[in-house]
Amino acid sequence: AVKEDSFMFDATLLGRRLKGLRQQKGWSLNEMGRYLGVTKQAVSRWESGERIPAIEVVCQIADLFQVSVDYLLGRPSK
Repeated sequence: AVKEDSFMFDATLLGRRLKGLRQQKGWSLNEMGRYLGVTKQAVSRWESGERIPAIEVVCQIADLFQVSVDYLLGRPSK
């Protein structure tokens, strides 16, 4: 059974946050991909919610933008 206050992951929210952070830095898809060692297509797919990055990459992204993994995933702080 799922508790009522349990967290539900939303890939489109992750994508919106990634795109917003990237744009705040003024980076292209290609630049962000280079920082993370992935293609611009991978970044584009994450931003659209079509794919989700591996957990290791989510941690890299959090470090790169100095935000928490919880923030990226849209997990509310307790």
